[in-house]
Amino acid sequence: MRQPRVLPAGRHFLVTNSFVIELSDHSLFSDILHRRLNEMTDRFSVTLLSYRLHPGGLELVVENRVHGELANAMEFLQSRFAREVNELLGRKGGLFVRRYRAKPIDGDDAIESCCAEMTSRARKEPTLTYGNERCPVRLALPPRFRGATARQWRRALASRIRKPSRTFSNRYCIADDEPSGLKLSSELRAILKRRRAASKRYRDRFVLAPFPVGTFPPSRHPRPVEEAHRGVRKTYSTSRSRGDAGS
Repeated sequence: MRQPRVLPAGRHFLVTNSFVIELSDHSLFSDILHRRLNEMTDRFSVTLLSYRLHPGGLELVVENRVHGELANAMEFLQSRFAREVNELLGRKGGLFVRRYRAKPIDGDDAIESCCAEMTSRARKEPTLTYGNERCPVRLALPPRFRGATARQWRRALASRIRKPSRTFSNRYCIADDEPSGLKLSSELRAILKRRRAASKRYRDRFVLAPFPVGTFPPSRHPRPVEEAHRGVRKTYSTSRSRGDAGS
C-alpha cells in the first residue's frame, strides 16, 4: 500500500496533475473547480494563491499551513472534482493520470514569479479558467503582500509578466516568442530607418520610379513613372522660380 505524502508546514508548493482525457472549453468545468476550491480552503488548513485549469490538467500554488494537511486537501479536491466531471461526461474511471506532484517554492521572489508565470501561461495558452481579480475563488496574497491591497499585488504581478516583443509587419520581424532581452541589431535599425525615409518620400511624391506590384508599400498602388517624374519636375521648377523671384 502506498504511503500518504506528508509535506512540511509553512511552505509553498506548486501542485500539478494531468488528466487522462482532454476537457473541452465549457463553463461547467470551471464552475465545478471554483466550488471545490472554495470548499477545500474552508475545510483544510491550506491557502490558495493561484490556480489554472487547462484542457490537459490542473495547476495550483498552495501554502501548507499544517503539517501533512496538503495531502488531505488534494485528495478531497481531486476525488470530488473527478466525480462531478465523470457524472457530467457520463464516463467511469479515474480522471487524473497519476498522483499529484508537489514542487516546493522557497523565497518570496520565487513565489511571486511562479504566480506570474502561471498567469502568463493562462493568457497565452488554452485555458478554461485561472486565478484573476474576477474569479469567484478566494485567493490569498503572497507573504510579502499580506499587508498590502489586492490592487498593489495586481500591479506587481503585471510588472513580472513578460510582455511580448515588438513585431514588425514585413519580412524583417521578430517573433513574439523570442526572449524579451533580444535587441534589434544595427542592420535591422538601418533597414527600418531607410523604410521610414522611403515612405515619407513616397507620400511627398519625391520618387523617381514606381514600386513593383505587391511590394512596399503594400497599401498603395504604384504610380506610373511619368507621374512620378512630373511631380519631381514640378517641384523643382517651382523652387527655381521662387529663387529667381527672390533674386
